[in-house]
Amino acid sequence: CKENYKMNSGKNIFIFSHAFVDSVKYVHWSLYSDYYTWLYETLVILANKSKEHNIFIKAHPSEPMYKCDITVKSTINEINQKYDANFIYLDKKVHNIVTFDMADSIITSNGTVAIEAVCYGIPVLVAASTLYENAKTVIQSKNIVEYRKYLENIENIKKPTIVMIDRAKFCFMFYSKYIYVGASYLRNGAVFGNANRFDEY
Repeated sequence: CKENYKMNSGKNIFIFSHAFVDSVKYVHWSLYSDYYTWLYETLVILANKSKEHNIFIKAHPSEPMYKCDITVKSTINEINQKYDANFIYLDKKVHNIVTFDMADSIITSNGTVAIEAVCYGIPVLVAASTLYENAKTVIQSKNIVEYRKYLENIENIKKPTIVMIDRAKFCFMFYSKYIYVGASYLRNGAVFGNANRFDEY
């Protein structure tokens, strides 16, 4: 991965985005009105830090499924040009294991990647309600002001404790085993219709 990207000497920060029009109102609450606004505002806040640290953004694997003129890549290009930033679009072929090996921290709105990342001892910052929030394994801001403060200090974010890592592992096992069980009473017969997306991300 390092050989294919121009790297700074700072921290490695990974942002796992979402398909902008996929299940926008899926979560109970979110600091931002939609996934595009979340990503855009997050990048604006981190623009200056992108010149010092390596900030990679990975699009959700389901993004090509949706017809949307605005993409993660186009958003990154716009921010880089407008704010003279240095965000790096991460090719979808880069496996998550590679990112976990490199990451000093991870940011997502409410992605399931956070369940995996903490298992590897990586601190994760989220900006919405999540399926795993009761496990208390991630940093979950209560408001935009608090979220901004975490972003402004992202290079110093604390690593999860051993207890948090153990809880994350239990959460991951439960999620992997039970979240995609059959549910004939639902329209598509499953709690989440496309389980393959979880494997791809």
